[in-house]
Amino acid sequence: DMLVDIHKQIPDLVLLDIDMPLGMDGFEVCKHIQADVELKEIPVIFLSAASDVRNKVKGFEIGAVDYIPKPVLPGELTARIQTHLNSSQLKNDLKKSEEKYRLMMESIVDPVYIVSSEYMIEYMNPKMIERIGENSVGKTCHLALHGLDKPCKWCVFDKVSKGESIETQIVSPKDNR
Repeated sequence: DMLVDIHKQIPDLVLLDIDMPLGMDGFEVCKHIQADVELKEIPVIFLSAASDVRNKVKGFEIGAVDYIPKPVLPGELTARIQTHLNSSQLKNDLKKSEEKYRLMMESIVDPVYIVSSEYMIEYMNPKMIERIGENSVGKTCHLALHGLDKPCKWCVFDKVSKGESIETQIVSPKDNR
């Protein structure tokens, strides 16, 4: 069974036809791949003579990254496969980088948070969550950290966003800490 074999050596890309000889069509195989946690990141490309718009739309709706109608122009298949392999590699590299960054941020012993240019908290490490008693991602920093309705008078965001290094101590009016 192809779906059992695919776990033995997970491919970098799957190229499927819609019409397949083993009882399942390509759409069903693609659905199984997309539903499998280990496989769902594998790019799936349909290569099929069934080139009507409904098939193309269905292919994309169930998770295919491309749909190439037969007959294929010389070099087109290779070029599209290479494009999707490169894209997949970039996604994997980004995912690894994000995981490394997340682990680094979570292992810092000091409270750390990241704020958007609109003063919205985008990230809090576990020590920051522990410090203020809740995960306030999505709230404004002045409200979550200090109980204020507008940006703090002492806010250093403008200086930090210009790349300036700031060291400051603040006593929060929310809890006098």
